[in-house]
Amino acid sequence: MVERKRAGGRKVKVADERKMASESSRELEPIRPYDEEEGERITREFSEGRKNVGARNPYIIGLRVLAQRGEDVSSYTPHDLPEIMSRAFPDYDYNQLFDPRHGSPVYFGIYNATLKLAEVCPKLYGESLVYLKKDPERRVGAIPRICDPEEEGHLIRAPSRSKTIHGHNFEYRKILGSPTRGLEFHNPVQGCLADCWLISALSSVAWAETNGKVPKKLAAATEITLFSPNERYQPRKITTSMDFYLDTTSDRPYYATSDEDEYTLGFYESWPCFYEKCFASYWQQDRVAKDTSYNPPRFFTNNSPDYSYLNFKDPIGATKEMTNFPVVSHTTASYQPNNENKIVDDIFNNACVTGTALNNGIFVRANKAVTAYTYLTAARANDPDVVYDEDGLPANHAFSILGVYMENNTKFVVLRNPWGFGGGPASFNLYSQSHLAQNLPRVDSLPGGISQADQASKGIFGLDSLCFKKYFEVFGWVG
Repeated sequence: MVERKRAGGRKVKVADERKMASESSRELEPIRPYDEEEGERITREFSEGRKNVGARNPYIIGLRVLAQRGEDVSSYTPHDLPEIMSRAFPDYDYNQLFDPRHGSPVYFGIYNATLKLAEVCPKLYGESLVYLKKDPERRVGAIPRICDPEEEGHLIRAPSRSKTIHGHNFEYRKILGSPTRGLEFHNPVQGCLADCWLISALSSVAWAETNGKVPKKLAAATEITLFSPNERYQPRKITTSMDFYLDTTSDRPYYATSDEDEYTLGFYESWPCFYEKCFASYWQQDRVAKDTSYNPPRFFTNNSPDYSYLNFKDPIGATKEMTNFPVVSHTTASYQPNNENKIVDDIFNNACVTGTALNNGIFVRANKAVTAYTYLTAARANDPDVVYDEDGLPANHAFSILGVYMENNTKFVVLRNPWGFGGGPASFNLYSQSHLAQNLPRVDSLPGGISQADQASKGIFGLDSLCFKKYFEVFGWVG
């Protein structure tokens, strides 16, 4: 790989530099002293997980940049990601795109997300500032507005309006076809928002409902129920229109999409787009149902929500808000060295289908919605061997856990990357990451007709328990 010099020498106005310096010095001040009693309180409040998890889909943002420059991107597949990103972002080293401390566009906006930690966990907030000084929102130079439906600060608010961004037109319009043929775990595919937390949660809940025989919570109808912590987890209805933000040169949604295998002429599996749009409205309304014309109150209908509210949240919390099931979460650091297999055992014993032993060559599927996410940055992993420099396993990224597997007496966690795509070469070449684990298994018995050949293209892979402990910070389930 040819290394490229990072950007940083672009000219900016002196006033902008002074403003940035002032903001930097103010934001780097400690929030308040940290003590053990406060730490215990924060731990209780923080039990559902870190609240700023998010990484944008590099395949989507790379293609968008090239298309906006007028390039033909029709022949690219996820297998071409290194070439796509090197062409789209020539000022960045490819192996520095997958850790936010390098100022990667994959994490655009994460610094502001860490500010939210000040109210939740000041100690983590202080640590985050040390590692994220080079966040792209704070870098000198132009902000890469790649996937915002925004130009010069004017946000699109109504479906009837269209907008031109770098020569491409965008508008809200309906996708032809019915919204769903069935809610399958491999349908949701992340777009250019930093909402892997939501897409992985959608995938995990759909997986549990399809294969775990748990009560159905997801809805195929155009009205869904969410359980907000701000409403003491009482059921509240929310809906929106079936108009989605589209590039007028394409018939694909601009944000969340569906597995390409689900696309046929006149039909698009749009339930993930609908859920994402409802969640954008849900967060924009502070997760409080304010429409008192109904009893109980429900959320106002917002047909053109601000999607930026979906950047950087918590996947475990999202699964609870979809299901209202109890939450159980674990930090991998709480497991003692040389006892990493207990992670797999805990998932197997508490979140997987019962009545099946974990033997060699057997995949045991999760029957609860299980999600996990990697550390905020490699420096937080407290392991010098951890380096987030691969597209298949980036920092600060959420994954679905589909179950556990054992091969040659080695125990694996089987995961799904919400960046996964079907109908093409292996997504992000997950199986070639020899530095992560030896002989990553292709699971034989995934339900739903997912063959070995399809698994990589749908972002499904396995990590042995030791590797999972090193690279992942938290995992948890609801149900």
